[in-house]
Amino acid sequence: MVASIIFGLFAGQVQAPGISIELRGVRMENAAPILAKALGMPGLEIDSHLKDDVILVRTKNVAPEQLKAKLAKVLNASWVQTEASWLLGQTNEQRMADKTEEKMTRFKFFSSLVEKSKKTLGNLKPFDEQECLRLQNEIKTLSKLPYRDNDMNFYRLTERIDESGPKSRFVNRLVSRVSVSDWMKLTEQKPRIVFCSRPNSMQQSFSFQIGDLVSMAISEQNLWAKYGGGDPVEAKTSGDDEENELSNYLGELNDLREKTKQSDFGYVTMTLDLHSEDISIVVYDEEGMKTHSGSISTFDFESYLKSNEESVIAAKNPKKKPKYSGDVAEFLNLMSPVNEFGSRRLNLKPLSESLVQKLLHPETTDPLSIAAPDVLLESIASPNVILKLKDELVNTRDPIFEGPDPDLYDGEVMKDADGWFLVRQPNPLHFRRSMPNRKKLGGIIQFAINNRRPLTLEERAKLAFELPWDRAAFDNFETHIKPILVSEVEGPDNRSALRIYGSMTAEQRDQAKKGGILVSRLSEATKEEFFRGLFYADSYESHAETNGMTEVMYEPGNGKDRNLTRNGVYEENTFLFPKGFIGDYLISIDESVEETLHCGIKESIEHESSMYYDGNTISPFEFGEFLFQSTNPGRYKRYMERTAPFDENDIHLASKRDITIKIQVKNEVSVAWRLSQTLITDPKTYTSKTLPANVLKALKEGYDLAAQNDRENGQEYDKIGKRKIVPPIEVLN
Repeated sequence: MVASIIFGLFAGQVQAPGISIELRGVRMENAAPILAKALGMPGLEIDSHLKDDVILVRTKNVAPEQLKAKLAKVLNASWVQTEASWLLGQTNEQRMADKTEEKMTRFKFFSSLVEKSKKTLGNLKPFDEQECLRLQNEIKTLSKLPYRDNDMNFYRLTERIDESGPKSRFVNRLVSRVSVSDWMKLTEQKPRIVFCSRPNSMQQSFSFQIGDLVSMAISEQNLWAKYGGGDPVEAKTSGDDEENELSNYLGELNDLREKTKQSDFGYVTMTLDLHSEDISIVVYDEEGMKTHSGSISTFDFESYLKSNEESVIAAKNPKKKPKYSGDVAEFLNLMSPVNEFGSRRLNLKPLSESLVQKLLHPETTDPLSIAAPDVLLESIASPNVILKLKDELVNTRDPIFEGPDPDLYDGEVMKDADGWFLVRQPNPLHFRRSMPNRKKLGGIIQFAINNRRPLTLEERAKLAFELPWDRAAFDNFETHIKPILVSEVEGPDNRSALRIYGSMTAEQRDQAKKGGILVSRLSEATKEEFFRGLFYADSYESHAETNGMTEVMYEPGNGKDRNLTRNGVYEENTFLFPKGFIGDYLISIDESVEETLHCGIKESIEHESSMYYDGNTISPFEFGEFLFQSTNPGRYKRYMERTAPFDENDIHLASKRDITIKIQVKNEVSVAWRLSQTLITDPKTYTSKTLPANVLKALKEGYDLAAQNDRENGQEYDKIGKRKIVPPIEVLN
């Protein structure tokens, strides 16, 4: 009974004729003795498949058999009476049903990609002279609309026009021919597949012929060049008197007006990631340069916008929300702060001892038992509730249980006619694989609590390497760990780079920094991480480059490879490594440290500035430029809106550390992964006038250069500042 109180588990007494009980976010393994007592059983064993499932139960005077039936329904399980006790487990048929559900979930997803392409093609008119002239007129009509900054409706119109063009038709025709069985080859171990019209050993050939599709694309593009031909239509510019400045983008169809030929389709690749929302198509010419690309996505942008609008309306008209206190409030503020934008965690309060004890034992007191019950049960009117919980729910403050697909739950709501409110998790096999191992989670949390400071990159890398490689499981571990760590103001988010760096020994890192280390000197685990980083990582995590430049604008000398690293075949790693990760490549690590500033922001809401200056970090020189622009807000208003609303009275000295890991592929071509970490080095808060002398010197240099630029080019900024803001347009049906 004492243990039940400590771990937040309340079990009511059996009441005739029914049972009233609460299990507040409890692992089934820990719930077994409580359920056995409530149900009057001599004992209860839980199937190994179900032990880590976390449930939330609230019942009011229900019959034992009814409680058993509802639990079995949520867990897709069966009750079996044994000689000495009971077993709650899955039959072979139920386990097979879970496997079938996972398979059907993937099949449905892949089918939706193919069906979307077929539907798009079915809605298009034949691509003939009349269609070319119609599209040309639509582009001209669009070009006459004034400039509208970030107008999503305008972007929709350009997409609608592009969708009717030869390029989009080629992509949709290609995808519509894909057999779903091809995509079903993807697994958690091999989560990416690349088809190619001329495959190497790291790719697969298309399971169908694409020659006729290529011929159609060439014919249609040449028809467009004939009837829609000439130079691209110029869009109307914004403002009162400027010419050729900041005009609307009229789409790819407007730009692609030249004839095409067979050699432009030297290679055609089609790529899909297991958990991605789209299929991407890339076409290269015979020389390896990319001629065009496209994708088919299942992401429902219109529904997203509608949902976002509804969320904004709900935020303006909030319902009465419960007030949380004690461990619940403390945990919620850790996991889901009300306003985390700009938070630097400089003066963290120590965690309360009661919360620490709960966090240290997630295998007994599940993290979901701390705050989730208070949040979830408050929102459910039904007296009898059984929810199968997922780890993401530790972040939620305001769950929405409306309709068949709850916005913030992503579960299947089953409202029984007899008043029960049940929620199961769809695709249970994938769901269980993504659940963090509670015992391992406890050890990591122990380390985090013992080190209430920002972890070094080496510590972060070691931690990342210890976590599961699977993206869903990795993210769920991070969900629990991040809020408890004392965070750096800006930290690494490159999972592949962290895992590669964490898999290397200190000696290997030192050797890589000094002169490089050959792949043959690395452990098998590190080789595996490089392989994953090359072929299965997210596209933004690695970069092919030449001499440290990812964007090569010219081709110096006879180095063809330099040109191909930009928008060429080296954008796709399978072309860089046609036989896989085979060869004694040289691994190098470059490291640099830069003293910088970390500034507060004046607004308390998220600002467009988050994509600039590495968030709130800015160099003294750049900050000097910002301060000068602040002296003339009328002239630089629109420019400053796109940079950052820095607070010159809230500045901290910081240090930024950058690490780049490279594989030298051939000649001067390499693949790079980057880590960057910014830490505050001085707890003192400075203003722009009280900064140390060396910082003020760099700041003044930036200020003076901005002043000089103002004298020479200030009138150009006046033109930008006078630009009229035009209301958004309505999308035409």
